[in-house]
This record gives sequence, C-alpha cells and structure tokens, in this order.
Amino acid sequence: MTAYVDNQTIEGLTSTLAYSLQLTAQATANSTLTLAATSTGNQQFTGTTAGQIVKMPVATTLLVGHEYWFINDSNQSVTLQDNSAGAILVLEQTRRAKVVLKNNSTSAGVWIVVQVAANTNPLGGLFIAYFASTANSNSNVFLSTYNIGTSNSQPAVVPITGSVVRVTITLNGVGSGTFEFRVNTSVGAAAFSVVMSSQQTGSFSVSHEVTSGDRINCKVANGASGIAKPLVNIYM
Repeated sequence: MTAYVDNQTIEGLTSTLAYSLQLTAQATANSTLTLAATSTGNQQFTGTTAGQIVKMPVATTLLVGHEYWFINDSNQSVTLQDNSAGAILVLEQTRRAKVVLKNNSTSAGVWIVVQVAANTNPLGGLFIAYFASTANSNSNVFLSTYNIGTSNSQPAVVPITGSVVRVTITLNGVGSGTFEFRVNTSVGAAAFSVVMSSQQTGSFSVSHEVTSGDRINCKVANGASGIAKPLVNIYM
C-alpha cells in the first residue's frame, strides 16, 4: 500500500516534506557500466579497482531535468560519459557529482554538471574547464570554464588563491601527446606537463601556487593530431 502524507500537487507543482531517491552501491571494475532509464538516481562506488567508466542512459528515453548523484567512495577515479562515450566528468575519489539532463533530442543528450563536492567540503576545491578550440590543440589556447564560453575570449579563471594540487585530463579524440599547463602566459616553459597516452586519460599530482583571477593556458602537443576540446579537472 502506498501512503501519501502532507503532500500537495497543484497545476504541476508538487510540495512534499521529503522524498526518497533509491541508491545502488557497487565496487568499481575495469569495465563500462551503462545506466538505463530504470537505474537508481544515486550511484555509489566503492572498492580499489581502476578503470571504471559509467555511461549515462540513452537520453531520448528520459525527460529533460532527469538527474543523477554519483558518489565516489572508492580510491580510484570514475569516468562519466554520455551514451555516445562523450566526456562529462572524471570524478576523483571522495568526490560527489550531480549531473542533470539538459537536452534529450539525441541518444547522447546534453548533460550538465551542476554540482561537484568533496565528502567534507561542499565547494570541493574543483573547477572544470575545456579547450575552447575545436581544432587540434597543438598551440597554446586558453581553457574555457565549464559551460561558460565557446571561444578563446572566455579563459578559465582561477576562482581562489591557493595551490593547484591535482589535474586530470580526458582527451576528446585519438592519439597521444604532451599536455602542458601554463598560468597567465602562452610562451616559455610550462609550469608543469604530463605525457598523455592513447588511453585518452591522464592524471597527475602537482603543487603549484596560483592567485584568484589567474588565467589558465594549455596545449596538447607532440603528435596529438586527433585531439580537440580536452576536458580538464583542476583541483585546488
């Protein structure tokens, strides 16, 4: 029997004291988990196995506004993709992310990350950026903060003064190359760099001081001919 207590629905608006969104808990695996329209809204990951990829459901089977919470309690990163394997987010250990469907006109859909948090810090110390150029990124090009701009006139701007401690990169395309990270300049030696392999993901720990308002400038070089719009998670 279903009980309704203190619940009111008026012209499509629902007011209720609380609701329960079911949770599925699973250990990470070196495999791809494809969600369906019937999957629970809370997806929790535990364990120690690297390589977990999660694909969102076919967007045309969902309504716009459909949302998921991803809870990474494992000690590995979890890669979130749309149903066509397009990059959404690399969710680091201890992080939580809320992902909402913005457009359901294609199987991939358009998903937006509306919140990323650490398990003890609601801000999480994270900002997400992507390459503004659709061309091969073999020259320095500013990063655009996630979902803000689509041209080089919208650089990724450091939100707080502090230290960049970790950077993850997900490549959109095939190939390999060296990812170079600069602050407030497009020339000279990189602040730090990492060699990317054909697996299309890279992660590295650093300690680099930045100031609120600094602009992030990067490039992917050395043979990365098939790469455009890499997705970059910057942790502070």
